Amino acid sequence: MLRRLDIEELKRLAEESGFAIEPAEEEQFSVLSDSILGILDGLDAQAPAEFPVVEAVRDPGRPPEPGEDPNNAIVRWCRVRAESEDGVLSGKRITMKDSVAIAGIPLTCGSRVLAGFPIGSFGRGARSSRSRTWTTSRSPEAETPATTERR
Repeated sequence: MLRRLDIEELKRLAEESGFAIEPAEEEQFSVLSDSILGILDGLDAQAPAEFPVVEAVRDPGRPPEPGEDPNNAIVRWCRVRAESEDGVLSGKRITMKDSVAIAGIPLTCGSRVLAGFPIGSFGRGARSSRSRTWTTSRSPEAETPATTERR
């Protein structure tokens, strides 16, 4: 269970963040803090989710060619295709932020400093501001992947 914060600690944290908790707001901030920490306690008490590993063809793709991205929105054209899976995303083009680690797809976390980040078998998890789009279908006509990014 996470330690609860008393009002003096909440006031100190507020001051460090550049705002003040007025006396009339103290009870509201205390209730809010306790509620948020209670939610986190509940999440912490849950058993970890089990995610089955899905075998897929993973094409790390390529950056866009000059002229392919006039809005500077694409970071990588790529493809992840599960041959034997039929699920709710099958046949759909989806977008993932470039902070979500996908096994076999380069991850930059929205930074040129991390361009060329090693491709590994991460699977899932990570954080960033870029996004990648690809097809999740078995049908050939739906295999045109695209990766998007807002810089």
